Order: sequence, then C-alpha cells, then structure tokens
Amino acid sequence: MNTLFISSGNSKDGINPIIQRQGESIAAMNVGVDYFTVQGKGIGAYFSAIFRLRKALKKKKYDVIHAHYALCAWVAFFAHGKEKLVISFMGDDLLGSNKPDGSVSKISLIMAAANRSLAKFVFDACIVKSPQMSEKFGDSDKKFLIANGVNSSIFIPYDRAEAQKRVGFNSNEKHIVFVSDPARVEKNYALAKEVQSLINEYPVKLHAIFGKPINELNDFYNAADLLLMTSFHEGSPNVVKEAMSCNCPVVCTEVGDVKLLFENTPGYYITGFDSTEIKMRICDAIQFRSENNFTNGRNRLHELKLDSYSVAIRIVDIYKKIMKA
Repeated sequence: MNTLFISSGNSKDGINPIIQRQGESIAAMNVGVDYFTVQGKGIGAYFSAIFRLRKALKKKKYDVIHAHYALCAWVAFFAHGKEKLVISFMGDDLLGSNKPDGSVSKISLIMAAANRSLAKFVFDACIVKSPQMSEKFGDSDKKFLIANGVNSSIFIPYDRAEAQKRVGFNSNEKHIVFVSDPARVEKNYALAKEVQSLINEYPVKLHAIFGKPINELNDFYNAADLLLMTSFHEGSPNVVKEAMSCNCPVVCTEVGDVKLLFENTPGYYITGFDSTEIKMRICDAIQFRSENNFTNGRNRLHELKLDSYSVAIRIVDIYKKIMKA
C-alpha cells in the first residue's frame, strides 16, 4: 500500500513535524508514505498546488491520499484520480477561527460548514481529533475519531535537575512553559501573560517555546514546573499529550479532548478563562510538582492507546477498509 500525505509546507522545517511523525509511525507498519506540501500562503498557493499534485500523481501510483487540513484536502480532491481520499481535520477548519477577543469569525464558520458538508460527500474517510470536533461534524459512517498519537520513546521523563541544566532554567525559580507560537491568535498568549503577572507567591518565569526540535521539547517538559495552555479552541492538543508523556503537570482551558485525557489523573487541571482561576490552578500544579515530582500522565496515555503505534494501527485499518469498499 502506498500513501501520499498532503499538508502545508510553510513551517521552518517544511512539513509540520507532528504530521511527519504520524507518517513515520504509519511507515513503520510497512505502508509506503510520501509527502507533498503546499508552498506559500493564500488561495493562490493552494490553486497552484493542484497542478503540481497532478504532475506528481502521474509519476507515482498511490492507493490513498491523506490530506491534513481542509484546504489541503480540496487540493487533493481537485487533483486526484482513482486514489482513495482521507481528510484529517485539524481544528479551526471544522470549528472556525478565533479573533483576538476570542470570538469566532463569521467567514471562518461559513468555511467550516462548507468543509463539513462537502467532506461527507466527496471523501472516503474523515478523521476528527476530539469529541467536540466529532459533534460539530455530525453523523456520518465516514467519520472516525482518532487523536494524534505521541511517540513515547521520544517524550520520556527524566531527572529535572539535569533537564534544567540543559535548557538553562534557574532552579530557584518556577518555570511555566507555553509551547505554542504566541502570534497564533487561537493560542491566547495574552491571557497567559496576564496570569503570570498575578502570581506573587513564587518567582515565576513564563517561557514561550516554539520552533524547537522534538528532543529539545522533551527537555523543556522535563525542566518545567508545568505546561500552560490558554487556547480558545484545540482539536486534540499535541503539546498536552507530549507533556503527559513526560509526566509533567498541565494547566489547560477546557478545549479539545483534554477532559478525556486528564479524567481524574492528579497533576492535571482544567480551567475556564478567568485569570484568577488559572492562577490558582498554576499554584496547585507548582505545589504538585514540588511534592511529587512526576505525574502519572504517561500511564494515562497508554491506557487511552494514544501512543503513536496504537494510533498508526487505527489509521492503517481505515486505509484498508476504504480500499475494500
């Protein structure tokens, strides 16, 4: 079986590393995986990608085209021939995009509705990442709820003192990591900064971490007192699962599937968007880290079968199912 992954290629490293890691886990199942990326931004970039993809599909035969994000899926639709089509919705392509004040833009809701309606008719399988996305997508026998998996052989817990030396954290301070690009509106970094200014119980540093290779991310999760996520919306947030795989505490707004991820696992805290409430949960997480060092997040992920191997099995099963249809 040969599969072509389609995604945006505008990140610093080209393909989104989360998508690439999913491809690698699928390739480990003896499935051929190649990558095609959309270069540039705007409608023009996606339009030109249709013609590039058509040329690529003439050079090599694929059984399945797996598009990540709705705009990439439409590139696949207009370029494909007999290949089966799979779309992975990523979040705002199904839920809409946030404005700086947290409201969702009307145009993005219209686009999301179009994505949802058309996907049910023209794609062979539609993957959503969270119960919220599943509910928004609605009923369909083409829908599959599969969150991204985490490579637990990369994200591993180890000695905090050693981790803090590696990343240069002062051991006399408390360290909050915000593992997202602050420029992305939906990540709501302004709220994280507001909360930091309220904490006077400890000397606290807030670190915005993005564009780092995965081995360094592992170091930051192990060095931190907690991961903070203040997002307006998410699918199934990968950074939360990465932190859990490192047994690092997390404070997070109730987005995506975090309620399912955390359940009653100590060291994990869900909040609203009130800065005082978030501050209280951060103090709880700092205290937990101080008293217990590690959470049991890693075991929780394995209970949910959210390691990359288990997720890869489910995705390959989808490929096999639609090829038989």
